[in-house]
Amino acid sequence: MKHRLVLLAGAAVVVIAVAYWLLPSAPGATQPTAPRVASATPRAAEPSLPSTPSAAPKPRMVMTESGWRPQTNRKMPREWKDPVTGAINREILDAVPDPAAAAAEELKYRKSRLRLTLADAAAPCWGGSDSKEEIELEYTLVVEHETLRADNVRVKTSNLTNPTAERCIIDAVRDLRTLADKIPDMREDGGIVMSLHDLYDRNQRDARDHAPPSTQRDPVELPPARPPAN
Repeated sequence: MKHRLVLLAGAAVVVIAVAYWLLPSAPGATQPTAPRVASATPRAAEPSLPSTPSAAPKPRMVMTESGWRPQTNRKMPREWKDPVTGAINREILDAVPDPAAAAAEELKYRKSRLRLTLADAAAPCWGGSDSKEEIELEYTLVVEHETLRADNVRVKTSNLTNPTAERCIIDAVRDLRTLADKIPDMREDGGIVMSLHDLYDRNQRDARDHAPPSTQRDPVELPPARPPAN
């Protein structure tokens, strides 16, 4: 009898365990969730603005044989202390020009004046009246031993009706020699358009400048005569 009761109790425990395992979970129960992982999206680095190049400082100008030229210091100025007064003295280097910059400025000046210089040289080639005829020349600008000249002179276009004047202008341009102080040797292509009006205008101004002064004196305005006092 006791053995049967033990079997019934064991069977009941097994049934209860199976029934509990088969029961559905309560509707309010929450399932365990995985821990939340914080998102860390890296922000793209903003492109840095391009740096604005600083303007180069203007060179200091000093007076040289050819005029005002950029100045540079070839060495640091020497400093020394006066043994009596204790004052700090500094060597003056302002009078030392930059040779390369001075040569570039001199070449620029000579080229800007070259058209006027060539026209002055060719002015004797034309003694006629005012005219709009012109000639365009091409040449190689040469600096050699501090002398500037035009080499390989050739005619590009011309409507001059006087062949003698045309030949004279070409020879005047080819034979011109002018000073190119402290400019290193160089060669570069150049050209000029020269009109007979330019030559006529120069001849007229030259004639006025060399005209003899007038021998007739301007009348002098005299004060009115007054009767003598008694």
